[in-house]
Amino acid sequence: MPAKVSIYEKQLTREIRGTPEEYLPNLLQIVRLFRESVTLKAARAIFRQGWNKALAGKTRAVPGMWEGAQAQLKTPERFECAVRVRAGARWGEHRSPA
Repeated sequence: MPAKVSIYEKQLTREIRGTPEEYLPNLLQIVRLFRESVTLKAARAIFRQGWNKALAGKTRAVPGMWEGAQAQLKTPERFECAVRVRAGARWGEHRSPA
């Protein structure tokens, strides 16, 4: 089933098709820069929220985050795999978490 095309996609497509070929690289750069700036604004907002929580003392120590994690996972093997992933190990590597 084809995805529904929004009115904005239709309008953007119409504008792009009406743009001369030689200007398309610049238009593409504008669109990419716009997307990146919007993404950065969202990241800044999330960072600001976390920073405000830290300043207000609403944080937990990292070891406290793992309390109960093993109970949530079905088997010790899955827990060990999750710990290796958290520690940055690749699949199949057997590094103990630091």
